[in-house]
Amino acid sequence: MAGWLSVSMSWSVASQLEARNRELLGAMSVLHYIHDARDGRHMAVTQGDRVVANLIVGQRDWGESQPEDVAAVVASVANTVFSAIPPQDSPTIIVLRSEHGPRCHTAGRETSTSFCSTRVIDCGHSCHISSHELGHVLCRAINEDAPQHWFEEAFCEAVSIWTLERMALEWKTDPPYSNWSSYAERLAEYAADVRSKVLRPSDFAAWYATHRRFLDDEPYDRDKNRVVASHIAAKANSDPDYLRAFLHLRSSPPDSNTIEALLQAWHSSCADDLKFVPRDVANLLGVPAPE
Repeated sequence: MAGWLSVSMSWSVASQLEARNRELLGAMSVLHYIHDARDGRHMAVTQGDRVVANLIVGQRDWGESQPEDVAAVVASVANTVFSAIPPQDSPTIIVLRSEHGPRCHTAGRETSTSFCSTRVIDCGHSCHISSHELGHVLCRAINEDAPQHWFEEAFCEAVSIWTLERMALEWKTDPPYSNWSSYAERLAEYAADVRSKVLRPSDFAAWYATHRRFLDDEPYDRDKNRVVASHIAAKANSDPDYLRAFLHLRSSPPDSNTIEALLQAWHSSCADDLKFVPRDVANLLGVPAPE
């Protein structure tokens, strides 16, 4: 017994050190982004009297787009997303232009400093990408190797679809600039185009059983991500609280790379009024509901 206890304690210490090492590496990875954003445009995202996030939008490398216009789009996206899912730790989010495509980095939960990069091609595209990356920020522990990462990607795509549709309505009467109201129609068309490309299966459980092994290892198949994302977005339209449950998606690590383990860990982390969400997902995918 004494020997087993010693091994268990050593493993626990090793796990803590590994987690701390990841946090330190994360902090180092965002240092040059923080440096690049030192003269960026600062904006606070508020809900009532509370500052829920701080945005810093870089001033350079946006091509034909003006930095203030980029900032206006990003602020509108953040306000829409955070109105439904206020982040738990008031993160500082740095938005910079990247030649390497959209990615999200974090310096760890302690500092809550994140980096979200996007290419501004058109309004719909930039809103789609920005809202997707904000979905990762909301999950906080950004780790592409985390178990069942495909499901986090599906959530982020759901946030994008839901946000585009909400902004399409909001911008008709309350765009960032009065002359941007015409973009509301483009946002609606973009969202409709994304939805039109989703092949909704008649039997979600059978679909998941067919693709389960593939999804365990491949998180970035957008066509498959959006099959589940479309369901999440539809649920969010009828009940915005549905999205709040995803704040707890990565609060507790699952003990294996299975959807059952992820749903159980998520369910355990949710407040009682949100536990219906992981149970609904389990029902959708045809797997045992968490208890």
